[in-house]
Amino acid sequence: MPIYVTAILSARPGCEAELEAVALANIPNVRQEKGCIRYDFHRDGKGNYLFYETWASQEDLTAHGSAPHMLAYRKKIQNLVTGPSTVTLWEGLSQA
Repeated sequence: MPIYVTAILSARPGCEAELEAVALANIPNVRQEKGCIRYDFHRDGKGNYLFYETWASQEDLTAHGSAPHMLAYRKKIQNLVTGPSTVTLWEGLSQA
């Protein structure tokens, strides 16, 4: 059963471009991970960002969280964001 995830983060004012660059550079690493079905990055133009993710299993999502490139990514963005990401797991009810 797939796992659907949204992760929302907010950039510190003036840090938007750097946050985007760091996130975009990490996306190819994530998309190569076992079980990554979808990993999309969005912005609202007001300093808020959304990752929309689909993972094949909870085990794959758990491994993603501790992958070396994710640990490095979190360290790189820690001073670029206003606080921790808001992560929500979703249960699919109807997919196309």
